[in-house]
This record gives sequence, structure tokens and C-alpha cells, in this order.
Amino acid sequence: LIQLRTGHVPLNKHLHQIGAWGTPVCMGCELAEETVRQYILECPADVSQRDELRKWVKGRQLELAALLSDKKQVKQLMHFIHDTGRLSTLIRVKRQQAVTREG
Repeated sequence: LIQLRTGHVPLNKHLHQIGAWGTPVCMGCELAEETVRQYILECPADVSQRDELRKWVKGRQLELAALLSDKKQVKQLMHFIHDTGRLSTLIRVKRQQAVTREG
């Protein structure tokens, strides 16, 4: 959660900024830089999972600040992240690439 709040999360924009990834572009949609906001609120690759998140919010607009701070919304955000599988996939890919470079 702290990583999401600070932007120091294994998403391409941050990884590109620290020299760990070749491009800041989202691998899910290839349309924009992959930031926390883009991943959670905008990426078309995760629209079905985001729709589930919207159902829980019940008519309220999805707001990044609330999703990252309100206890109930944080819980639903964690479900969204789990359901997309994006962060676990990115972590696994980056670890494999690091091992390949070392070996």
C-alpha cells in the first residue's frame, strides 16, 4: 500500500525512471505511461476488474486518494490488484530478467 501511495511500485514508469525497465509504457494497453493512476483508474486492459470495483463503490466516482486511504476502499483495491494479477506478473517477469542478466 505504501508503494502505491508513493509511486515506488513495480509499474513501468517507476521502473523506467530507476533504470530497471526499458520503457515507461503500460504493457497492458500500450497506450500510456504505466503509473499508479493509469493502472488503477484508466488502463483499458483492466476494465472488467475496474467495473467490479465500481460496483462496490456504488455510484460514487472512483478516486485514487480514497482508494489508497479509506479502509474499506483499500480492501476493495487489494481485491482489484489481486484480480488483475498485474503486479505479481510484473514482479515475476522482472525477477526472471534479473536472473537471466546475472547468469
